[in-house]
Amino acid sequence: MALDELQVACSWSKSGLPGARLPVTLIGLQLEGATFDGLRLLPNGADSPSITLAPPCTIAWMPKVREV
Repeated sequence: MALDELQVACSWSKSGLPGARLPVTLIGLQLEGATFDGLRLLPNGADSPSITLAPPCTIAWMPKVREV
């Protein structure tokens, strides 16, 4: 498959990326100034730590979805 037929996909869910041939799960990612609740980024409050850990993120090259 040619590289121009692929796109990078990511998933924050525990199920990862079903159908990915070679998924990679990134752990230990840190966020500064925000918190990630699994769906969206939220600004930190004044009493929040400046750096928080993000949940694991799975990434993989996947075939581009062709629009009809």
